[in-house]
Amino acid sequence: MTSNPRKLVGISLGVLFFTLIIIFGVNRFGRYITGPEINEISINEYTQVNNGVVRINGTVNNTSEIFVNSISLPINEDSGFSTIVTVPSGHSQIAILLNDTFENSRAYTYNVYNTEIEGLYPPTLEEATTPLPEPEYDTQLLEDTLQ
Repeated sequence: MTSNPRKLVGISLGVLFFTLIIIFGVNRFGRYITGPEINEISINEYTQVNNGVVRINGTVNNTSEIFVNSISLPINEDSGFSTIVTVPSGHSQIAILLNDTFENSRAYTYNVYNTEIEGLYPPTLEEATTPLPEPEYDTQLLEDTLQ
């Protein structure tokens, strides 16, 4: 079987044309295939705080809705978001849910450990620099105990 050069060139051009169409389609519409995702975020998978407050900033791709611990957040024009989350003492999790217009969703979970002890606040400068008063002893009790 002899090969016709015109036929080989036609087949090669056809394969090249369809390959270029596929590459264009993936580049143009690939974001709809991958679904929503976080580009950048200000917290790590394991974050430690000592004041009970976590500020979360980030940017997202292909996202129409974002929820942080089931609270909806607005998305800026530059695909950014920002919020402040309070966390109790000890270990807790922050759940971030992203949705796109095609009802695809992706969930992210971040572990946060708060080292603050509830109920204790750092002293003010005045409290820290004021000397403690001398304790008053019950002298009668001391004498009875020593006898």
